[in-house]
Amino acid sequence: MSSRSSKFKSQAKMFYGGVRRNYDNGKIFEGSVDKNGTPSHGTITYAHRREVYKGHVKGDKRHGAGTMTYENGDVYEGNWNNDHEMDGEGKMTYANGDVYEGHFVNKRKEGQGTMTYDNGDVYEGHWIGDFCNGQGTMTYDNGDVYEGHWENNEKDGHGKMTYDNGEVYEGHWDYDDPVDRISSSSDEEGAIAKGRAKKSRKGRKSRKGRKSRKSRKGRKSRKGRR
Repeated sequence: MSSRSSKFKSQAKMFYGGVRRNYDNGKIFEGSVDKNGTPSHGTITYAHRREVYKGHVKGDKRHGAGTMTYENGDVYEGNWNNDHEMDGEGKMTYANGDVYEGHFVNKRKEGQGTMTYDNGDVYEGHWIGDFCNGQGTMTYDNGDVYEGHWENNEKDGHGKMTYDNGEVYEGHWDYDDPVDRISSSSDEEGAIAKGRAKKSRKGRKSRKGRKSRKSRKGRKSRKGRR
């Protein structure tokens, strides 16, 4: 075997074997490399932030499918684009027990997605800028179901609330409050439904121009993750 051939095999073994690289910013890569010696898949540990990424990489950047465990306990599984997380389809499991599955744009919930809250409530619908915006359905843990329009995590516009006992309120909503009834099981039940609708409010963040209410459901994703 020629010396040139032996050298090629030695290089190939190094290129496709496991490697460990330490970067000046405290980042450590352990995994496999391509034929050019460029990291392609493995684990990146961020020592100074106590965070760990496992998945596809492109050079020293997270790129492709991967899972990131953040220092606060949040875990993101999904697509990465040139080191930018939450870009495309993904799943975020929050440390408090909330779970979001759906579309992300630039680290925010955007487009169609489902949020399962730690208290049992489930929202399925459209998101804009990390908030429930547009058409969506909220199934509450007590059996109540709201179907209709949302704005910044509040029922706003036309919507229908069906209560667990069969009562129905359908009409216009404003900042989570029912305004006029279009239909209900009866006038008496409609009045009851209107009162119950107010009790079902979850205190979601209100639109601009009105005093905000403290939000339980409008948790924004962490910004500035790297």
